[in-house]
Amino acid sequence: MLTPNKKEQIEMLLLWSFEYMKPDAARFFNGGEPLSTSVAFTQRLGLCDELSSIVSDFCKTLSIPCMKVTGYVKYTNFKAGDKFYETNHAWNVIRIDDQWKSFDLFWSICELKENASKGHQFKKRLTTDYLFPAKASFLQDHLPADPVFQFQNYPISITAFTGKVTGIDSTVAHLPFLHYKDSLQAMARLTPQTLNLRTAKHEYAFNPSNPNSLITEYFNSAVDIVNSAQSKKADLQLAGDYFRAALSLLEKSKNPDIKALKENCKQGLDYVSLRMARARS
Repeated sequence: MLTPNKKEQIEMLLLWSFEYMKPDAARFFNGGEPLSTSVAFTQRLGLCDELSSIVSDFCKTLSIPCMKVTGYVKYTNFKAGDKFYETNHAWNVIRIDDQWKSFDLFWSICELKENASKGHQFKKRLTTDYLFPAKASFLQDHLPADPVFQFQNYPISITAFTGKVTGIDSTVAHLPFLHYKDSLQAMARLTPQTLNLRTAKHEYAFNPSNPNSLITEYFNSAVDIVNSAQSKKADLQLAGDYFRAALSLLEKSKNPDIKALKENCKQGLDYVSLRMARARS
């Protein structure tokens, strides 16, 4: 019996997900915390975050290079010129046949439809439109928060994406040259923490209206340093820089949960000062 190749294995996951997974409509419309991958898998329930995590775990098990990507999509209430103050979608990029390709499992198994009497509802449907599509077609409705995942050397800007309700505003100039292949190779050599912070910096530079990821990464990196008993003065100084950087960005955030980190950052700075007074250089 022939072993399925990588593409066929991903297609099998798509078919399984369509058969067994359901969109978590209640959480989509009413809010709530994401489910862990194991809970989503057990309950056969999830949204884009859970489905993209399932893809990541599936690919990891099969040693298929894969990354989870967050970004922006235009839902039904979007108006031309609107800004994105936080990411609102997640999908995956997978390396197949020596090329990185995008895969949105959630949009492959369901769609958001408007019902005349019940408003918007999720409807199950199976499509391969979001399984390794051409770059140009995928970017019509999926904009990665980090432009490297556009997989093109002259990425489109966020204003080109937001300039029209559907598609891309071709009158807006592309961003400067970005050698995305070299960037992806460099990213593969980074530690997870360094990669997360690097990605968050690129996301903020791409869309200054959304500082949330960078605030979170600055805060988490600082906490990791101060929680380590091995941290020296130089490490603690870096933690202080991270807390201050997070504080400087907090006022730009529209997310109440992110803004609530203000006191934590201040307490972190106080703790850094105490640690530094005792630390050996």
